[in-house]
Amino acid sequence: MLLRPFSLAFVAAAALALTACGDSDSDTDPVIECGGFGHLHGDHCHCDEGYTEQGDTCVVAEEPVEECGGFGHLHGDHCHCDEGYTEQGDTCVPAETPVLDCGEHGHAHGDHCHCDAGYVEQNGTCVAEAPVLDCGEHGHAHGDHCHCDEGYAEENGTCVPAECGGHGHLHGDHCHCDEGYVEQGDTCVPETPALDCGEHGHAHGDHCHCDTGYVEQNGTCVPATTP
Repeated sequence: MLLRPFSLAFVAAAALALTACGDSDSDTDPVIECGGFGHLHGDHCHCDEGYTEQGDTCVVAEEPVEECGGFGHLHGDHCHCDEGYTEQGDTCVPAETPVLDCGEHGHAHGDHCHCDAGYVEQNGTCVAEAPVLDCGEHGHAHGDHCHCDEGYAEENGTCVPAECGGHGHLHGDHCHCDEGYVEQGDTCVPETPALDCGEHGHAHGDHCHCDTGYVEQNGTCVPATTP
């Protein structure tokens, strides 16, 4: 029996449809350019930040390893670490903070010492505080010693009368005085200059006895003024 032209056209259309379905099943998915994290530039990829080219795609870049932890540098097979850091394994780590030894007169408090009364911190420990000098009424403190007035000397942190007034030295139970000084009591005092009362009088201790008609003036005897 001969097929009608309409039937032949229907069969041909059905065959084409079946062929198209078969082709669709055999197609593969399109390749995403540079893994979706970059773009092709010629025959290689320009990758986004944080990605690196591997083969013909972009993959996550590995975190860079810092040499010696970033606190030193490699020297052969070990690290030379910066100040305040020490080598541990193959890297540099913060060095342990030394523990303060404040001695028996204080205790550590963080990075410094709390010292007992009468003690102060010095080089990481507690030492006795220097006493405040009381030089008395005849001197004044100057750092760790006294500046004493003339005739006084420092003794045990205060000012006391100097030996022989500071103008001589003891010899047994009396003073040998410096030139220009004489012993008076147990000290040395300035020597009184000898009076020259002139030909009209004579010295008597620290003044002149003048003849009649003369009077003392500036350590000598001069004619008395006639009233």
